[in-house]
Amino acid sequence: MISVLLYGRNDNHGYNLHKRAAISINCIAEMLDHPDDEILFADYNTPNDLPSFIEAIQDTLTRKARDRLRVLRIRPAIHRRFEGKTQLVALESISRNAAIRRSNPRNRWILSTNTDMIFVPREQGRSLSTIVGALADGFYHLPRFDLPECLWESFDRLDPAGIIAELRDWGVRFHLNDVVYGDEAILYDGPGDFQLALRDDVFAIHGFHEEMLLGWHVDSNFAKRMRLHRGALNSALPFLYGYHCDHTRQATALHSHSRQRVVNDPEKFVYAVDRPEIAEQQHEWGLAGEEIEEMRLSETASTSYLRALEKLLPPGHEPYSESYYNARSWNDLNYDPHHVLPYLCDLFSTVPRDWSISYAGCRNDSFALFCRALAEMGFVGRVAVPDAFAWLDPPSSQAERVDRVPVDRWIRSAQEFVFEFGLGSRDGSAGGASRREPDERRLEATSKIYRMLVEHERDFAPEDAPPRRVVAVNVIHNSYESMVGDTLSYTYTPYSTRTRHGYVVRRPGKTDSNPKRVRTLREWLRRRGRRPAG
Repeated sequence: MISVLLYGRNDNHGYNLHKRAAISINCIAEMLDHPDDEILFADYNTPNDLPSFIEAIQDTLTRKARDRLRVLRIRPAIHRRFEGKTQLVALESISRNAAIRRSNPRNRWILSTNTDMIFVPREQGRSLSTIVGALADGFYHLPRFDLPECLWESFDRLDPAGIIAELRDWGVRFHLNDVVYGDEAILYDGPGDFQLALRDDVFAIHGFHEEMLLGWHVDSNFAKRMRLHRGALNSALPFLYGYHCDHTRQATALHSHSRQRVVNDPEKFVYAVDRPEIAEQQHEWGLAGEEIEEMRLSETASTSYLRALEKLLPPGHEPYSESYYNARSWNDLNYDPHHVLPYLCDLFSTVPRDWSISYAGCRNDSFALFCRALAEMGFVGRVAVPDAFAWLDPPSSQAERVDRVPVDRWIRSAQEFVFEFGLGSRDGSAGGASRREPDERRLEATSKIYRMLVEHERDFAPEDAPPRRVVAVNVIHNSYESMVGDTLSYTYTPYSTRTRHGYVVRRPGKTDSNPKRVRTLREWLRRRGRRPAG
């Protein structure tokens, strides 16, 4: 019957985002009762090392909401093509169009709204599905009634039926229901909080205008073009109230008083619009042809992470283990890979599953365990090891996914890197910190290729290239800690994790316009004459 469109990212846009979004999503889901109804959330540009917004708040969502939600994750790689055109980090027109493209074709209606709206049927007991099912073809707007922040903060986000019932009383009791009219093109102020259109009509006009990347007037443009296509603009006020959880205690990019605020030109995108279609985007709107990750809350980054740990880690037999972060353990390179695996996998739990990862390290048991964990978490990307690291031998089940490559390809092909520093010849045996000759050779090879990557990222990588994360295992409280600390901008993780992760600190002032700068990675490697030790 209806596809409800929402968008956002995992940040804290405005005050108390997590609560108002949970309230809104739970209340919207409470109003849906047709089998085909869905809530489409376009998660736009959440950093790759964070879960999507919906995953982050899933424990505050009702069963009805979790069952209705489809999450479309639009990664930062897609946003990079727009970065030079906007100051915003979440783009409404791109997000909404991606969701429209992928909405359930069996649904007749599309409702474009926001994660701070609560809808209350004027006739008690009617669902949103029933209301729109009885509507005549058309395009509908709804006035919004603003809720003071203290009021919506008083709600129990897990009781949407109670919230809807309270608002039916409080709207009148507290004098909140003020219909604010706007220009005749939009009928009511704040039109973007409720724009209900036939799915066929939305496709006919090519969705939202994707040149509108600066904020404001996206919904007014959509309304103007929908009116040109459909004719009359109708009101849903006879059937429904819409309450907006106000969030202006803190200024956001779109609500700031700053004179630097840049918005879409209303003259160009509203008043001068004279045709409903957008010919220049008719074949590409909504990220047509792009592979966009979709998830349900029944299968998230957390569920695949837990599944990997449960399958790969043997049961523990002791209530706890002991380690020492003091002088007695300085430079002891032994560690338990089973203890480290939960922390290492956590760092990869949210990144794209088709990413390539370059791995260099000393212990083959740690490498084999990591390869198996990636597979259990659903990774399909390649894992590269330097061709000189003969001691890294993947498990037979993962051999087809692991490539032995020259150093230039190892550096060039990856989105993320893992370096592991341990006593490789011991492969997990207990004992002291003494090193054997193979250990020294492996540690030196891993250190050397680490320094090569750092030098490449500092001196060769294009200034506009996205930074690539480096994860270093077993580099706390030993001689490798200073090497990592001097070269990475990293998070100070606890000793127990045995991991550090961050990005190479680049030298300022390096630009591709420098004629002395080398042009190919192979040339860069040749000039330095370096290969990792065997």
